[in-house]
Amino acid sequence: MPCAKPRAQLCKGLDMAKRKPQLTPEIGASDLQITITPRACVTWAGSIEQLRAEGLIPPGIELPKLDQPQTWNAGGHKFSLHRSRPEWEKGRAWCTGNFWCLHRLEKGVRDHVSWDDAAVYQKQKELEHEIWRRSPEGLQMIRRWAHAATDRSFQAFLKAAILPDQRKPETADS
Repeated sequence: MPCAKPRAQLCKGLDMAKRKPQLTPEIGASDLQITITPRACVTWAGSIEQLRAEGLIPPGIELPKLDQPQTWNAGGHKFSLHRSRPEWEKGRAWCTGNFWCLHRLEKGVRDHVSWDDAAVYQKQKELEHEIWRRSPEGLQMIRRWAHAATDRSFQAFLKAAILPDQRKPETADS
């Protein structure tokens, strides 16, 4: 059973199979999915054509067989490419399908990346934001935002600037 489980591990403690984006056939079949985990990695999920079109896979990289990863180093990063089973796919057809995950880690920063470190970092940033939001500067920003949201003339200006008139330009004939 070579395809029983995707091997999506770049290093110890990083189990990408548990952290892949939740996709549906409507989204995943046509869109390249990007998941950024601060202080951990970046994951792109999509067809091999999408990954190549974005310039993510350098020329000369061979596609891995079945669920075996293909790894390489470039630009100070470590990359790993492997087939992945989309959420909507049943059975083992994905082993030969065209749905791939590409993971990028910074090379040489650490030998071990854990999801716990990434989760702690995210919580730390959320806490810093909440502390700022309750600070005098944060409260002033909230008041400014609330005032701008209720200022009719400013909202009219934004609407005109962001959503320009969709009418066709007048021609000399009319």
